[in-house]
Amino acid sequence: KSIEDFNKLPVIAAPDRPAEFDPSKLPTGTMIQTMEVKIEWLIKGLLPKKAITVLHGKGGIGKTWLSLSIAESIATGKPFLGLKTEHIPVYYIDYENPLPVLVERVKTLNIQGVYFWHISNETPPPALDSEENYYYGKLPEGALIVFDTFRSAHTGYENDSRNISGVLTVLKLLREKGYTILLLHHTAKGNDSRYKGSTAILDLADHELNLCDAEKKEGEEEAYYKLHTPQKSRYQTEELTLDFDLDQGGFFVIPDQTEGILKKIHEVISKLSEEQRKK
Repeated sequence: KSIEDFNKLPVIAAPDRPAEFDPSKLPTGTMIQTMEVKIEWLIKGLLPKKAITVLHGKGGIGKTWLSLSIAESIATGKPFLGLKTEHIPVYYIDYENPLPVLVERVKTLNIQGVYFWHISNETPPPALDSEENYYYGKLPEGALIVFDTFRSAHTGYENDSRNISGVLTVLKLLREKGYTILLLHHTAKGNDSRYKGSTAILDLADHELNLCDAEKKEGEEEAYYKLHTPQKSRYQTEELTLDFDLDQGGFFVIPDQTEGILKKIHEVISKLSEEQRKK
C-alpha cells in the first residue's frame, strides 16, 4: 500500500475519541506533576510495561525461542532468567513460523499460558497497515502483544520512514490504550547489533533489546550469547550473558565471570594471610 492508502485507514482509538476537540482540557505542567504515574516493568530491567520494545537479532540466533520464553514467564507470572515478572495476559502474533514448527517449539518449552494467533487460524492476524488493524484493540486491556516478526506484520517497505511511521503510529495508539508491545526484528547484514530498516523504527519505539553472540573471552571453550540494549532506551537497561540448551529449558544466564575471578583472588589472599599468621 502507498502512504496515501495508509492515511485512509481507520485509527484504532477513533471510537474512544470525543466528538469535538477542546484545547482547554489539555493538562498543564502543574497538572502533570500531580499525576501518580510511574515506570513499571513486565520483566525488571528488560521489558518495560506499556511501551514498544524492539527485540532484534540475526536470523537463526534464537529470537523466537527467547520471545516464547518471555511470553510464558509473563503469562504465568514466573521469573524470567531470574528476573521478577508481572503476570498479565499474553498474545503471540505469529505471521512467520510454519504451524508444525510452532507446535514443536511450544511442546519443547511446555508453554501453557500464552494465547497464539497464527496465520493458519480461521481469522488470521491482520497486518498493522490493513483495515482490520482495529482487531488488536479488541484484545484484553493491558495485555502483552508479541509480533513475530515486525517485518511480516505490515505490507510496506521497512526502509521507507513514511510507511514505518504510519505502522508505529498504530502501535503507539495500542500502547496508549494500555498494551505492551514486543516486536521481533532482524539485524542488518554485517552488523549483528544494528536493527534492519529505517531509522524511524528505533526513533519511534521506546526500548531496544539485541540478542547477539557474546565476544569470546580468553580461556573460554565456547561462545555465549548477549542480551543487551546497544543504542536506545527511555528506561534503565540490563545486560545478560546467556547460553542455550533445550534440556535446561532454552536460554539461561551464565554467571558473571568477573565475579568468579574476584572470588578466586579473595580465596588466594585469605590463604596467604592465614599462612602468614601461622608463621
